[in-house]
Amino acid sequence: MEKRFWEVFYDRDNSQFEVVRISQDDTHFTLRICDLQKAGKHVDCSTIPTNVSKEDIIADMNSQGYQHVDGLYERAIARLHTK
Repeated sequence: MEKRFWEVFYDRDNSQFEVVRISQDDTHFTLRICDLQKAGKHVDCSTIPTNVSKEDIIADMNSQGYQHVDGLYERAIARLHTK
C-alpha cells in the first residue's frame, strides 16, 4: 500500500496556509518551497497523513492564528517566476 499524505504550504510572514493536495511524492513540492526560501520568502511546508481530514487540518491551523487561503501556493510560485 502506497503512502498518501496532504501537502501543506505555510506563509509565515502573513500567517496564512493552504492544504494544497494529496500526494504520494513530495519531492517537487519540497523543491519549490526551497526555491521560495532561497528567494527570501518565509515559507515552509509539511505533510500530514490523509487519515486526518482537510477540515481538521484547517480547524487546527485556524486555532493557531493561521488563515486558510485557497490558491496561496500557486500564487507564491507564480510570483517567484515573474521576478
